[in-house]
Parts: sequence; C-alpha cells; structure tokens
Amino acid sequence: MSQPNDPAIAPPIHLNAVGASLHELHARVSQRHQRVEIVDADAGEPCVLIAKSDLESLERALEILADADALRQTADAIASAAARCR
Repeated sequence: MSQPNDPAIAPPIHLNAVGASLHELHARVSQRHQRVEIVDADAGEPCVLIAKSDLESLERALEILADADALRQTADAIASAAARCR
C-alpha cells in the first residue's frame, strides 16, 4: 500500500544497509514520523519501522473499529462537534 510520493513513506532500504544507518533511520522514524520499509530478497516479506506513537495510534484505531459501541460513540461525538461548527 505504499504510495511513492508520500513524504511520510521512505523508499525501501535493503537489509544490508540498515545496520550502517540505524541512527539516521531512528531519527527519520521517531522525529519525522516516516515509515521505513526494510527489504531482503532472501527473507520474503518486507518489514516496516514506524514510530512507537504511530503504532499506538494504529492500535487504538483498531480497538475503536473493533468495538461497535465505541465506534458509534466516536461517530456521534464527531457529528455533534460538526453540528456546533455550523
């Protein structure tokens, strides 16, 4: 699902280059919230580095989407806030 022109998504990096640039990768992921894809032709599926806060946000979103009552409450809160803005 990567989108090549999205500044939040870094170009894939081969596994051999990760060790040499781990400090820079950490800065890109933690400070700029970029997603870094690490590929290795021998390992099959790539892995992705994301900031811990981004992971926590994704996990929370999944929790909300999995809970129909919480999803309904969130939708109601958004609708209520939108109505107040009119």
